[in-house]
Amino acid sequence: MKLQDAYASETNALGKWVAIGYKAPGGTNFTYAGGDVSPATTCATGGTYDAVTGKCKNAEGTEVAATGSSITDGWTAANTIKLNDCPAQVNWKLSAAVGLAASDNGSVTYTQTIVDETNCGGLTPNFKAIGK
Repeated sequence: MKLQDAYASETNALGKWVAIGYKAPGGTNFTYAGGDVSPATTCATGGTYDAVTGKCKNAEGTEVAATGSSITDGWTAANTIKLNDCPAQVNWKLSAAVGLAASDNGSVTYTQTIVDETNCGGLTPNFKAIGK
């Protein structure tokens, strides 16, 4: 998250794993994914993001302000084996969002999710406190 924070403060945007310099840890009990997702851009009221031009535009085609950028499941961890009562599947997710207004100062908001919190939450009791 520190890499994403640094990238956001420099660019006022979110970056893919390669852009922020992140490499997932190795190992055989977990797999990690999410670095290939592209940030989604939100636009001011009445605007939609045009991926071809990389700009937000209203129905008339006039450029409007981009208001935010987000990555859903920008980082996921899946245990490849059953751990106690925690089934082998994607169980930990991290999403990120950044406001694009100058007043937002590139600060990133993180949302942590434990998919099967009942059976897997006890394995990582501090996971939801990451970045807070």
